[in-house]
Amino acid sequence: MKVGRIQVTRCGFIAALIVTGCSTTYDGPRSGFLPDSDYSKLQKGSAPGGGKRYAYISDQFKPFNYNALIIEHLQFYPEPQPTEAVSMETLNQIRSYIDDSVRTKFGQKVRLVLA
Repeated sequence: MKVGRIQVTRCGFIAALIVTGCSTTYDGPRSGFLPDSDYSKLQKGSAPGGGKRYAYISDQFKPFNYNALIIEHLQFYPEPQPTEAVSMETLNQIRSYIDDSVRTKFGQKVRLVLA
């Protein structure tokens, strides 16, 4: 198995699945996750529950080149902070629920492998 190809899949496959047709230039904060030149590739679209989201589109992503997917644990940006109303335990439960849901949904479509 070619590990390099699978690792590239982590971002490219997920981004390709959530991309929408609307596009505008991203002018929000830069987390450092993407190289500076790639922030211009973020495209704005509607989120399923309302609101807006940005998705990264890789020019090099070709879904037919991959047969498995590595999904790392979910990370929020910025990192959520507990408050009097929402404890750290609750935030961790939310993160875990979303993480499990993503793995379940993608696992129905593609083979998942460990990093």
